[in-house]
Amino acid sequence: ANGILSVAFDDDAGVFPDDLKGGAALTPKEARALEPALGPRVAAAWFADGDGQIDPRALIAALPVAIARRGGKVVRV
Repeated sequence: ANGILSVAFDDDAGVFPDDLKGGAALTPKEARALEPALGPRVAAAWFADGDGQIDPRALIAALPVAIARRGGKVVRV
């Protein structure tokens, strides 16, 4: 599964904000199924399927190429 897994440990409150959107609460067992390296201290988890992170430098390098492929032009001022 692709996404972001957030984990709370036994010394954390273990509660994710009520207004957290775009994901689902997981039990420790479900979190370990996604990430087997998690240890026994996991108290709760939140998984946002399809969410991710991007490398800003890679994005800036790729954007002009993608724009040019589609017939666009990047104007640097």
